[in-house]
Amino acid sequence: MDITTKETIKKYVIAIIGALALVFGAFSANVFAVSVPYVNADGTPASCADATVLTGTDTTTTVLTSGCYVVDGWTHLAGGRTTVSGDVVLILTDGSFLINNSGFAVLPGNSLTIYSQSFGVEMGTLFANVAGGNAAVGQSFVGDSLTGGGDITINGGNITVTGGAVGMLSSPNGAIYGNVTINNGVVTATGNADHYGGGDGIGGTVAINGGTVTAIGGDSSYDPGAGISGLVSLPKSYTYWVNTTTADPGGEGTVFSNGVGVPFVNNSSYRFVRIVALDDTDDGNNGEDEYGEDNDNGLKSPESGVKYANGDASYAIRSNCAIIVFAVVVVFIRMLCFFYNYAQKAVA
Repeated sequence: MDITTKETIKKYVIAIIGALALVFGAFSANVFAVSVPYVNADGTPASCADATVLTGTDTTTTVLTSGCYVVDGWTHLAGGRTTVSGDVVLILTDGSFLINNSGFAVLPGNSLTIYSQSFGVEMGTLFANVAGGNAAVGQSFVGDSLTGGGDITINGGNITVTGGAVGMLSSPNGAIYGNVTINNGVVTATGNADHYGGGDGIGGTVAINGGTVTAIGGDSSYDPGAGISGLVSLPKSYTYWVNTTTADPGGEGTVFSNGVGVPFVNNSSYRFVRIVALDDTDDGNNGEDEYGEDNDNGLKSPESGVKYANGDASYAIRSNCAIIVFAVVVVFIRMLCFFYNYAQKAVA
């Protein structure tokens, strides 16, 4: 084979490889740089670009730094207590289930904001059953002292957590503890039992603006926990249930709507507290929200939208497609190299 023929073959091979690289690069950029949609507490759509995906059993993630994180499918954070550092957004995709039985440390100066992609039966779930004194979401023990909690905002999701015993300390504690704002979602928080001091369900500075909130204080022989401590605000309209034991009292609850009715007045003797926000135009009887949908659980229905902003496929499917395309490209390049070497030998 003369030099000109060899150079021609080499140019064709390089051109093909370059074209394939450009195609794969464009494809992979679309696959991995997915804009993750979610809904705000009022149901309006929003999205977060360049989110980090949490999925499967993860034993390495122990710190979440500022940015967006999306829970896809069944996820177990099993590497120990997860520290929130900076301003962290956690998106629970529809049907997802996140387990973190060491809980999230959200200390003063840091924030955790939780969103879902819809409201109702498809909302993603966060589950944490934290033994001992640490809050499931919020403050932590450092040595023998509690740190206090940072900013915790829940805009959606099924949040079911247990944690936060007080023990022999005089400092308050709870399953969710910090500067807590609940705007939507279904939240169930239960304080841990302790012989000397049970944890509150939710404590710190607590503002409830929407959703369904159930808070249960932890048992104790000396100082049982309250359902909610540090409550500072409630929605304009809501239904509530209270009990001086941890049992659900059942029944239809007490309705307070636009200044009419008996308002909820928090009391540390209430071990069980449930508050269900109502739409301000709702009389508390029909359970319909401003979207005209059945809404006895206090959730506002979101605007319709796709689960993934760049298409209907899940992250797992997108990642698998990228892997397959990458493998095909590698095989094709190897075939070209083989053809090039074979052609050299054949005409040598």
